[in-house]
Amino acid sequence: MKLSQIGRSKARILQPGECLADSYTVKEQILGGGFADIYIVLEKGRKEPLILKVPQAKFQTNEKWTQLFVYEAELWINLGISQNIVTAHNVLVIDGNIHLFVEYIDGCTLGDRITSKGMDLRELVRIAMDVANGLSYAWRHNGIVHGDVRPENVLISKGGDVKITDFGLAYSYRNLIDAFSKIKGKTDAAFPFPSKIRNPHFMSPEQLLDFMLVDTRSDVYSFGVLLYKMATGSFPFFDLSLNDLEGIRTWHQHGTVIPPTELREDLLQELSELIIKCLNKDPRKRFQDFEEVWAGLKQVSDTYGFTSIYDKYGDEDRQLTDEMTEVFSTLLTTRLEEEGLALQELGMHAEAIEKFDKAIENNPHEFSTWWNKGNSHFLLGEASKALDSFMQAKKLNPENIAVSLRIGRCLQVLHRYNEALDELNYFVERASKEEDGIVEAHMWRGQIYLIQNHYEEADMDFRKAVELLDLEDQIDLAEQVKTLEDLEKLLEQFVIDLQKERIPEALAWFFWNRGLLSFFQYIDVQLSKKPKDSKLLLMKGIAYGKLGKSNKAEKCFRDALELSPQNPEIAVYLVELLIDSERDAEAEKLLDNVLSLYPKYVPALVDKSHLLAKIGDNVAARKCLEMALEVESENISVLNGLGILFMDEDPELAANYFKRVAKLDSDSTAAIHNLIILAKRKEDLEEVLNLCDSCLERDPFNVQALLDKALIHGMRGEIELAIKFAAQAYRLDPKNENVAEAYKVLREFPSRVRETYERMTCGDKVRFK
Repeated sequence: MKLSQIGRSKARILQPGECLADSYTVKEQILGGGFADIYIVLEKGRKEPLILKVPQAKFQTNEKWTQLFVYEAELWINLGISQNIVTAHNVLVIDGNIHLFVEYIDGCTLGDRITSKGMDLRELVRIAMDVANGLSYAWRHNGIVHGDVRPENVLISKGGDVKITDFGLAYSYRNLIDAFSKIKGKTDAAFPFPSKIRNPHFMSPEQLLDFMLVDTRSDVYSFGVLLYKMATGSFPFFDLSLNDLEGIRTWHQHGTVIPPTELREDLLQELSELIIKCLNKDPRKRFQDFEEVWAGLKQVSDTYGFTSIYDKYGDEDRQLTDEMTEVFSTLLTTRLEEEGLALQELGMHAEAIEKFDKAIENNPHEFSTWWNKGNSHFLLGEASKALDSFMQAKKLNPENIAVSLRIGRCLQVLHRYNEALDELNYFVERASKEEDGIVEAHMWRGQIYLIQNHYEEADMDFRKAVELLDLEDQIDLAEQVKTLEDLEKLLEQFVIDLQKERIPEALAWFFWNRGLLSFFQYIDVQLSKKPKDSKLLLMKGIAYGKLGKSNKAEKCFRDALELSPQNPEIAVYLVELLIDSERDAEAEKLLDNVLSLYPKYVPALVDKSHLLAKIGDNVAARKCLEMALEVESENISVLNGLGILFMDEDPELAANYFKRVAKLDSDSTAAIHNLIILAKRKEDLEEVLNLCDSCLERDPFNVQALLDKALIHGMRGEIELAIKFAAQAYRLDPKNENVAEAYKVLREFPSRVRETYERMTCGDKVRFK
């Protein structure tokens, strides 16, 4: 399910026994209230239960909170396997609500172990080393600052394993710094951190001043507060009331640390000094990372004979034994695939492929990994790479019919139609009516038959698809298509229905394909009666052109032109096809012939100007268009062409031409796009934004306008708004490289937004039509 659908369904309390996504069964709810409802769930094929976190309804509908929760999911999933961090297994969008599945720890929190006098020293050092190890792992592997190190976020299993929980959420500092780096001085209402961020008990001085200032040393300070409490049972500000939040904030900024040895006589001096160093107000004078903290704790442990305590619980990179290597390899493959699937669910397919590749490198014999990698490649528009992955999957499981469906689709996209039919036939022959993908199989097979001019077979497949969807009564409109105008209307409706998700994609495709089929059948019937009707051949060629079938379109145009050699309309359609195919010499020869017969034929003059402009002869190109303008003073193509030719020499005149076009054609966005280019050249960002708004009024799904708005708001420091527009553009066109890059830059490297904008602006292309 797409992330754009989050929040459309009202969140509700899940009931014991309820099944989610056909894989998870709710066992019980263990926590309600706050930000999320927490459940214990069971997953098919997994012995151990999982924890499920579902944001409450009031947060599901809040876009800012939703985005923060998605950040948590991304960060936590990407942490991978660490023996001292609770593992995040999956993130799904179910019925419009986000569901985060994480490891279940059967035990207690560190807070439950801390008494009023502190903890046993041996246990203290062991747990502290594990916590330091987990925080070190997070920083070393993903640059993550936890931001909320406190006893409640340290879990201890019944077997003694120590796990840090609640990474991300409002404390995904690396992402938040990147994504909101320009937002400062705003209130909590404007920037909705959870209320607990205002709880200062474990916060570093710099965290209290500005979340922008934090790095891993901030966690070192919070860890120092935690150690102080573990050692003494008290906070370092023990003389203050825990409700005196302002006093506690002040203490963190200016207060003096009383050595913990003054509160507990048996405390080790080396441990006391370590705690005091963690609590230094100046980050430069603390331990600089948790590797240093871990080393310091290990030295304390060695000095006092606690060596055995970290043999079992030390850092996994340092302590992994040979006998665990095979087990860890299996776990790693499973974990990498889970990470890839979670990234896939978030629409991050390139990142997902990286995870699948690592899983394949670790174990190249897992069918599901190749399958999932193929899906991500296909969704990125990489049909050839997807095909390779699915073929590998088929080698591992040749009886799996679903992989034949995927292979057939890839072959179809690659125009290898006969091979595609073999795979689709294999699937259809073996699939039941309830099989996932059966509708699509009939649709795709029908499309191939249509391209091969096997109309009867195509019609049978399309009708079978509609029958399976139980929508037979909605095909009348498509079956009435007889003219190009009918086909244009159907195409417009097809695009709108797909963009606005009004109807299932398969049904929209059926209408379009059924409309094409009706059109070609009608034309062919008419041609059988009138084989020398050049107009019918022209219509057929235009339709092939719209389908991208340039070879078939060219044949229709040439056959029509042979029947009517002096018909300028046919000749111009052929000219434009030749220009699109970079066959300018042929196009020019044909144009000169048309203009010798019809020297003021406007479409020919427009195409002639286009060819002249391509070779840099703007003066001659203008003369052609000015001649055309004398014939048709309000011809949109002529006015737009003149605007383009004057963009460098006289931008103001060019803008006037584009404004005339925009007024004459209230639906088109091409002229507005060209006005945007002029405004960018003037570096008038306010005008660019206004023009983008005008463009989006005409076409709410205009990706370029959304991209421009995103980058400009990003340069203004309005990162949150920028990410919103970039996300909209990315959902509409995830294969667009500029969109994907801008979305990544805004989320991860906002300081590079201007550089990205300027580079993309240099690549802006004018639109002739």
